[in-house]
Amino acid sequence: MNVRPAMAALAAALSLAGCATAQKPAAAPPAPKPDPAAEAYAARKASDFARAEVIATAAIDAGQGSARVYFERGVSRMALGKREEALADLRKLNEIQEDPAALLLAGSIEMQLGRWPEAEKDLARAVQLDAGNARAWASLAQARIALRDLPGATAAYEKAVELEPDNTLIRQ
Repeated sequence: MNVRPAMAALAAALSLAGCATAQKPAAAPPAPKPDPAAEAYAARKASDFARAEVIATAAIDAGQGSARVYFERGVSRMALGKREEALADLRKLNEIQEDPAALLLAGSIEMQLGRWPEAEKDLARAVQLDAGNARAWASLAQARIALRDLPGATAAYEKAVELEPDNTLIRQ
């Protein structure tokens, strides 16, 4: 019995089997998930507030309403002059995760709308969470002046000046 032809056939079969497995294309890595908050932030930074609002709204509608997404939509809506909608977004953000920047923005909107007690409440909470924020202290002073709380306004103003003594906007 001649073993050579059988060995040659076996070698060819093994070679073809090796080639078949070696030629399989590698699986492509999964595409990164889009980050709607980052996309909305990029649009907002490019001053495309309407696009940022659309991106954030789509994410919220898709069940991806994170604190960051609500922040981006709230800030964009504020820039678009949609104060009530911006305020609703900032309130939703603070339900998810209390944030001193969102409280400061909410307080600013409330002051624009003449809602002084609500503004004072949000701004007081903002300075509790971030006592080093001179802008929040100065805004709190404004709200307290409107509420005729002169001792409270004076204390808030003095804290703002203490934090940023060279800031001319605070001194005004």
